[in-house]
Amino acid sequence: MEMFNFVFQKNIARVPGKFFCTDGSGKNSIRLNFSAVSEEKITRYISILGDWINRHLEK
Repeated sequence: MEMFNFVFQKNIARVPGKFFCTDGSGKNSIRLNFSAVSEEKITRYISILGDWINRHLEK
């Protein structure tokens, strides 16, 4: 939920991966939708998301 709240504030569409895995897997995955976003925004949002992930992996 911490990641969901962060990306929601940054206007990044993110859904837990488990909702897309019929076998119950996907617990440690996410699904990002970039179908209607420019390459510039994709690059910016991936950087924001990557920074967040790196900060939380260091904990």
